[in-house]
Amino acid sequence: PHDSICGCSVDEVHQEMNLSGFDEKIEAMKKLLTEISQKMDSLNLSDEDELELSETVSKASAEIGKQHPDKERLKDFICLMKRILAPLALSSLSGASTAVNDIAEQWVRQLASFLA
Repeated sequence: PHDSICGCSVDEVHQEMNLSGFDEKIEAMKKLLTEISQKMDSLNLSDEDELELSETVSKASAEIGKQHPDKERLKDFICLMKRILAPLALSSLSGASTAVNDIAEQWVRQLASFLA
């Protein structure tokens, strides 16, 4: 049977539902990583931050490309990308909005959604 009356078993259907949600997040994350990679030069980051963001995007992309990505490693990469982008995003939230700040804010929000 799929579930007991209280619905607390973890069977194949439950696992499949969890995986399909994870797969959707993975696809969205692939798109976001591609966008960040393509637009990174326009962010006016310090050389150090740009290098760190570039390396993190590459590592996250490699992890996503695996048959069974490690969720904890992905969380670590997401947190690191958020840390690098947060100062730009905060400028947007404080009213000093520019296109770059708005993009960074959007990316930080999307990255945060992957952690939910």
